[in-house]
Amino acid sequence: MVYPWVMSGDADWLIDASDYYEGFYSAVSGNISDNDTTTMAVYLDGGQAGEISFYVKASTENNYDYLRFYIDGIQQGEWDGILGWTYVSFPVSAGSHLYEWSYEKDQSVSEGTDEVWVDFITFPVGTFIDTDFDGVENSIDNCPNVSNASQTNSDADSYGDACDNCPLVTNEAQTDADSDGVGDDCDNCPAIANSTQDDTDADTIGDACDNCPDVSNFSQDDSDTDTIGDVCDNCATVANTDQADGDSDTVGDVCDNCPATANPGQEDSNTNGVGDVCDYICGDIDNSKGAPDIGDLVYLVEFMFGTPQGPAPAFFNAADVDSSTEIDIADMVYLVDFMFNSGAGLNCP
Repeated sequence: MVYPWVMSGDADWLIDASDYYEGFYSAVSGNISDNDTTTMAVYLDGGQAGEISFYVKASTENNYDYLRFYIDGIQQGEWDGILGWTYVSFPVSAGSHLYEWSYEKDQSVSEGTDEVWVDFITFPVGTFIDTDFDGVENSIDNCPNVSNASQTNSDADSYGDACDNCPLVTNEAQTDADSDGVGDDCDNCPAIANSTQDDTDADTIGDACDNCPDVSNFSQDDSDTDTIGDVCDNCATVANTDQADGDSDTVGDVCDNCPATANPGQEDSNTNGVGDVCDYICGDIDNSKGAPDIGDLVYLVEFMFGTPQGPAPAFFNAADVDSSTEIDIADMVYLVDFMFNSGAGLNCP
């Protein structure tokens, strides 16, 4: 039987394969200094009334450095000086008990090899190990390290709900690739740690690995492979991880036919790749969708000098034929020169 030994104090007890009473090894105290202690303890359940027995050996400063044995915190015996292997036993009442062996040094002087040994421990009949103190012996406890007296096991595998990383899904292997405490068989992101299992859009794909965490998309389709799912990608067929959308029309700049002018419908009557809302011909001031003509010149005159003032050009840039960033008399002169004097070509922004 493997016991749940607990070490404490200033050093751990060790296994000594060179000095023992029985078998092939014993327990030897850890290497400690003056005023230090080293303790080996075990808590066991369910024993019948009887006794505990073991062998002790000591090589310490006589009358000052002691091996002391305790049951439930109450000292039962002590040994010091140069002592060969010696059999001892102590009465034990029925039930659960804490057994401790502690080597305790005073403030000065070391003699002998300054260590103590314990070997061939025999616990009371019926004693069993219950590491989690839930009253269920480790050998039959479906969660030996987590207290669960009820032994509830919803998925009927070998693991109780209290320690099962998938309590509602049978998973004997308890595999947890991302080490987030949630088993792969029930983890909504088995390759990315997400212990809270958040799933905002309730599509069974955890937010931590969902390419559209706010929009349900179980298939996780991503046509442009930019890690943004198609259902929430503002350019589903053109990779754009930054999802930039300068005109806030829900169409990403890299695929928007008018990236500076909002046009969520992306209308393009002449199919030239430029959206209607920003598609203009330089000098087509009346937006007739044709080459500049006298109608455009009249439109510009009425806008600039009409009483009342004529309507503004549909596209400011179409009227800024000299690319001066403003519409003024110079544009009118430039347009007249182009139309009637074979002047320089129009130069809209």
